[in-house]
Amino acid sequence: GLMYENGLGVSQDFREARACYEIAAKQGSAAAVYNLGVLYQLGLSVSQDFKEALFRYKTAAEMKCVQAFFNMGLLYRYGLGVQPDEEKAQECFDKAVALEDTGFNSLDEFREHLCTKALAWLENKNYTGAFNKFLLLAQTHHPEAQFQLGLMYMKGLGVKHALS
Repeated sequence: GLMYENGLGVSQDFREARACYEIAAKQGSAAAVYNLGVLYQLGLSVSQDFKEALFRYKTAAEMKCVQAFFNMGLLYRYGLGVQPDEEKAQECFDKAVALEDTGFNSLDEFREHLCTKALAWLENKNYTGAFNKFLLLAQTHHPEAQFQLGLMYMKGLGVKHALS
């Protein structure tokens, strides 16, 4: 699924990625359930649906997926598919920290970590991975992510040229 999602060794195909994730999710893969949530959050191969993304993240979180707790926290903090709820956002973050020593003290630190990771992917020419991370962050009003997305659209990196 990750190979299809990112076009690694195969043509990028979000429908194939989703099909692989669905099979793996039925077999109990928390990562696959989480990745389905990302597809719904970003609207890749499916209609964008924050509520479905939240459902997938909750399911993955029940399977102890740390990343799912962070993404749920961001959905609650920024009111994506739900009413903004800082208390629930903090609860999600606290659960993630309890599961794993993440080194992050806040959701904002986690957002900065994702941005740094996306910038590294951009530098290493993993345009799809960088684009998807920036898109997730842009939904949370992250200024650097929004700026980088604009540049990626302008230059056609990981997306079709917006300027022709």
